[in-house]
Amino acid sequence: ENVLYTFDFFVPWALVTADTGKGDTATFPGTFPCGDVYLSWWRDYCGSKDQSVRVDAGWIRNAIRSLPHALSSRHNVPVYCNQWGVKGELWAD
Repeated sequence: ENVLYTFDFFVPWALVTADTGKGDTATFPGTFPCGDVYLSWWRDYCGSKDQSVRVDAGWIRNAIRSLPHALSSRHNVPVYCNQWGVKGELWAD
């Protein structure tokens, strides 16, 4: 009865941390390999792990609507984004 579902939103990881081994090349909006965006569940979204995925404000909105928001609506439960992040270098000029 007193349950709150939480989720963390660190996607794609290259936008969140410099700890990707790929240098500091992430941009927003940007294009990322499907395997970097969807991690181990990329097969549900792309034909290959290397397929390009455009991550922008619309993609973020859709990701939240299709997963946590859908869970909340379908089961009439509260959902809270516990953690999210964007590395500071993205906003540096």
